[in-house]
Amino acid sequence: MSYDISNKITLVTGANRGIGKAIVESFIKHGASKVYAGVRSLDKGEALVAEFGEKVVPIEIDYDNPASIKAAAETADDVQVVVSNAGVLIGAASWTRMSSSNFKPSLTSTSTA
Repeated sequence: MSYDISNKITLVTGANRGIGKAIVESFIKHGASKVYAGVRSLDKGEALVAEFGEKVVPIEIDYDNPASIKAAAETADDVQVVVSNAGVLIGAASWTRMSSSNFKPSLTSTSTA
């Protein structure tokens, strides 16, 4: 299955590196008319504009800051395609608590089956 991205206005979160940056590059290559590049701080989007040009519009989206999400939704009200690529990092202590309560019982029962 394929999707024609040409002339579409897109938004990619986590756009400044890794998979997000590759998606931005692909969208530009395949003819997107605008790519909102969701980044935690606008200075992280400057390199994307330098590399890909004015079709890339950095927009602050920090999942730990609900106000930034609301502001982004108001700014990027013309978006047609959204790729929610950004992740949320949780601390090791939180991960340990979460994995002990949620995953460990499943792993234990699977390994004994």
